[in-house]
Amino acid sequence: MKIERDFHMTNDGDDEFSYAKNSMMQRKAILAAKPTVKEAISKRPSLPFLHEPHVALSDHQPHWSFGQVPENLDGIMNEANIHIGLTTPPLVTKLYQNQFKKDFSRFLQMRCKEIVPGGRMVLTMLGRNSTDVFSAGGTTMAFELLSQGLQTLVAEDCVEKEKLDSFNLPLYCPSVDELKELVWQNELLDITDIRLFEINGNPNGGSDQSAEDAAAAPVIIHGAAAAEAAGKTISTSLRAVKEPLIASHFGESILDKLFAVFARYFTNCIESEVEKSPVPVITLSLQPKH
Repeated sequence: MKIERDFHMTNDGDDEFSYAKNSMMQRKAILAAKPTVKEAISKRPSLPFLHEPHVALSDHQPHWSFGQVPENLDGIMNEANIHIGLTTPPLVTKLYQNQFKKDFSRFLQMRCKEIVPGGRMVLTMLGRNSTDVFSAGGTTMAFELLSQGLQTLVAEDCVEKEKLDSFNLPLYCPSVDELKELVWQNELLDITDIRLFEINGNPNGGSDQSAEDAAAAPVIIHGAAAAEAAGKTISTSLRAVKEPLIASHFGESILDKLFAVFARYFTNCIESEVEKSPVPVITLSLQPKH
């Protein structure tokens, strides 16, 4: 698997699993970040906006560790997991943290050079509202269930165990405190605003909602039919983002079965809970010190 080649969205608009048709959660995050973006724009210089890039935006990128699986991560070290899971050893968690710190620091150094004096940079990323690296709300639940789906395919001899053990997503959800510390260590930028939102986990609900509504409390799922519909929707949304990576590593033949299993597991999970876990999203507004 080559991240630079395989990590892209399924963008065919006519495809059932295209990113264009299955990116409602991302839209909610953008709506939630709207006040931060407006504030950054309002405080840019009086200089001509069309001639200078005073506000730079990066939406839903930084949490992907900038395309890098942690260095020195041997597949067997994170056996049966595809991210930071319940059974992930502390050493693997540390590798993920170190990789994010390294890549995010490099990102800040490079982007800082591109911002004119008085300019701003606004980042939106998946995050977590806890010091516990496994507590990233709905994000954690989704990837844990995807791991379980792959484990099921291993048990059914549809996937080789070695293939699962060698697959790790380049994903890390930082906390607000971690981001503050990295910006402080960088010494090139100041934080002008940082906010954590919890986006409701129902990608179908409130498509025309305001920015404030986009960060509303989790949606309660009523009834088996509603839970099943939510499971299918979350499954197609996840597939729209992850299909190229999974197909490259495991082959396209497992896709339909894997995401059908995931949808079933997700449905069972939310049927047994009062409400779904919200998805923590962090917006970070920065300005250069020069």
